[in-house]
Amino acid sequence: MIAGVLRYLANQSSNIALIVAANVASFGLLVYCLSYINAWTLQPFHPMKNQLLARWLNFAANFLVIGGTWIVVSMSVPAAIDAMARGQDKSNFPVTVDPSREG
Repeated sequence: MIAGVLRYLANQSSNIALIVAANVASFGLLVYCLSYINAWTLQPFHPMKNQLLARWLNFAANFLVIGGTWIVVSMSVPAAIDAMARGQDKSNFPVTVDPSREG
C-alpha cells in the first residue's frame, strides 16, 4: 500500500525524491516477495543412479522454477503498485452529484 501511495505521489508531483523513494519501495516489495524462494528446493532427480547428472538436473529444475517465479513477481509487483496508484487518482473516477440529495 505504501509503495502504491509513493508511486501515486511521484506520478503526480514529478518530484525526483519521491520517484526514487517509489522505486526503492517497489524494489523492496519485489525482494520481499522473492525472499521465501530459498526456503525450499526441488530435487525431482534425486533417485537417479548417476548423482552428478541428478545434481545438474536438479539445479536446472530449480533454476527454471526460480527464474519463472522471478519473472512473474517482477511483472506483477509493478502492475499491482501501478493499479494502487491509479486507484488513488480521483480524476479516474468522475463523481456525479445527485441534485435531489444536495441541501
